[in-house]
Amino acid sequence: MKRLLSTLFKWMVAIGIIFFLFQTSYVQNQLQVAKDWLQGLSEPATAESVAVAPEKSDSAERDTILITNPQAPPETVDIPLIRQTILERTNQLRAEYGAGPLTENQVLQDAADVRALESAESFSHTRPNGLEFQSILEEDGFTYSYFLAGENLAMGTHHMDDEEMAGFLFDGWVESPGHFENMIEPRYEEIGIGVHYDGEFLYLVQIFGTPY
Repeated sequence: MKRLLSTLFKWMVAIGIIFFLFQTSYVQNQLQVAKDWLQGLSEPATAESVAVAPEKSDSAERDTILITNPQAPPETVDIPLIRQTILERTNQLRAEYGAGPLTENQVLQDAADVRALESAESFSHTRPNGLEFQSILEEDGFTYSYFLAGENLAMGTHHMDDEEMAGFLFDGWVESPGHFENMIEPRYEEIGIGVHYDGEFLYLVQIFGTPY
């Protein structure tokens, strides 16, 4: 009888230990679920993407950066402010790397504005007509005699104020090696900055040039 009671007691202890471990594991799992749920509440609700075109016209590479979208796009944008922000940020960057400042060129700006508009149709260094970007510098009204030219493209959902949005897209160029190299290339002397806004997306273009 004593042996039977001893055996029953051992089984009860074993069952109690198993039940305790099960309860501990369950509680820990529930705590982790609660922790994950609370963490999810602090993350951005939605994300949009900004695409940055390749720095070379013979490349099909695209860079994508995730961004939050906290506010609705505006109806209009301040194009002169955006253009000035990009110019100032570009020359500040060049100064940091020992390159001289770029001066605005009206022909390059007009060409860049056209390229910004074209980017809404085809976000590529290949133009909608099938020609490479530099072909615009040979068209009537945009003739620019150069021995060196380059182009940076950027687009993104407008989700900040205009100055911040310009800075955001500029930072995307800085983080992309090819675009960065274009902006600090010491041989470039002039720049045209194109801006196009379609009510949702902001398109920016930098055309760099060194005239003969």
